[in-house]
Amino acid sequence: MENSNLEVLLINPPVFDLAEKIKIMNNKIYPPLGLAYIAAVLEQKGFNVKIIDAFAEQLNEKKLRKRIEKSNASLVGVSNQFTSYCENAEKVAKIAKEELDAFVVQGGIHATIATKEVLKDKNTDLVICGEGEKTFNEIAKKLCKGKSIKGIAGTAEKKGKKIVFNKPRQFIQNLDELPFPARHLLPMQIYFEKEDLRWNMRFPKATIVTSRGCPGRCVYCSVHTMWGRTWRAHSAKRVVDEIESLVEEYGVREIDFMDDNIALNPLRMKEICNEIIERKIDIKWKTPNGIGHWTLNKELINLMKKSGCHRLAFGIESANSEIRKFIHKEHSLKQAEQIIRDANNAGIWTEATFILGFPYETKSQMQETIEWALKSDLDFALFYLLGVYPGTEIEEILKKEGLEKKCIEKSIAYDTKKMSAGELESVWKNANEKMRARIIKRFLNPTNIIKKIHSTEDILYLLKLAKTYAELVLVTKDWTGFKGKKTKSHEKKIAF
Repeated sequence: MENSNLEVLLINPPVFDLAEKIKIMNNKIYPPLGLAYIAAVLEQKGFNVKIIDAFAEQLNEKKLRKRIEKSNASLVGVSNQFTSYCENAEKVAKIAKEELDAFVVQGGIHATIATKEVLKDKNTDLVICGEGEKTFNEIAKKLCKGKSIKGIAGTAEKKGKKIVFNKPRQFIQNLDELPFPARHLLPMQIYFEKEDLRWNMRFPKATIVTSRGCPGRCVYCSVHTMWGRTWRAHSAKRVVDEIESLVEEYGVREIDFMDDNIALNPLRMKEICNEIIERKIDIKWKTPNGIGHWTLNKELINLMKKSGCHRLAFGIESANSEIRKFIHKEHSLKQAEQIIRDANNAGIWTEATFILGFPYETKSQMQETIEWALKSDLDFALFYLLGVYPGTEIEEILKKEGLEKKCIEKSIAYDTKKMSAGELESVWKNANEKMRARIIKRFLNPTNIIKKIHSTEDILYLLKLAKTYAELVLVTKDWTGFKGKKTKSHEKKIAF
């Protein structure tokens, strides 16, 4: 093949710090689909590609060095997704230089946001900014042919002591032109083994991303830093083709759709459901990263249930009209209430997240959100303290107002203009305590529970949820595991 003489190694960095490694060891581990998409494109173009998911395999430095040394790769791509773990990516780049003297490229959300800082690393030759498939392919192709990699669209490079940003690369408009992610290069069994079975109806489960981006302007959301304000999607047929391949190749029986806004086009969502039904694919599915309630209606909810949906997560975030306006989330709460009722009546479990501690939020406004959640028809809800991610509008507002991050007990919170971080944490704890008591009552109310039961499998899932919830609340006194998502955190974004 034309490019078979160039070996490419893609690495998802491990966590080198032992204390941090122990802390996250029992967390869910998601496959790095961004790397798998890039690998799939490279394989399609004839390159010899390998992926090391050192995070999933929990490799230490010694073992990672041996794996890298054996690869003989001349081009290494390092995923740098999370600001809190950026030093791990830097260390991987250093190992790749020492063991292979390879050309090292970093990419991912942190690399895209903090490009200048990443390129200060002497072991990093180039940074991919944004979507990685076409850009990485062009880098590999030019290196293979001995051509200069200067000026490649979608990259930033060093020019002496300066950092040069090349022109942005246009987003891939037709996502269907991409092959399926190269999951055969990933340690799939590890993801299955590390899956948190408490919330799954079936096993094994796989993650899939059917669209990229979101046109919303939520002040706390970091999605736009990677994908801009656009929304692009695979066709319904392509989505279900990938689901079918997961069922056939890995025996997958449940799907987590990890999109940021999967039902933005309700017609496409309807087509996905109909494709699953018409092909008689026996799966269950849910949306742990959230789904926009304003994109749904009763007819679509019932179709989703018929196609296998058993759990929906909604990002309500606030019930106060002024705060909703501030965060650019002004969709109708009345409509949200109706959709939650429709989902429950269809037998779908419902959950939602709420954020407390926006910069100008008062205690009474927070209480309005808490009371709405308590009185809603949600099965589960969880309150979060405001989390702040680089490149978001909320980060700029906090800087402008001089509001600082505070560490309180095991939590991190920001002072607001109305309350201290300590006062905010007290409200947050109280909100979760009230919700915990309310959920127990809901579990004990047969009128609510009977709606969920349509089969023996539904009964078994109900018992599993009840057992899990009892353990979290009564034994560990902690139910922070009972969540569908964090507020648009980087961890669940598909990227390089």
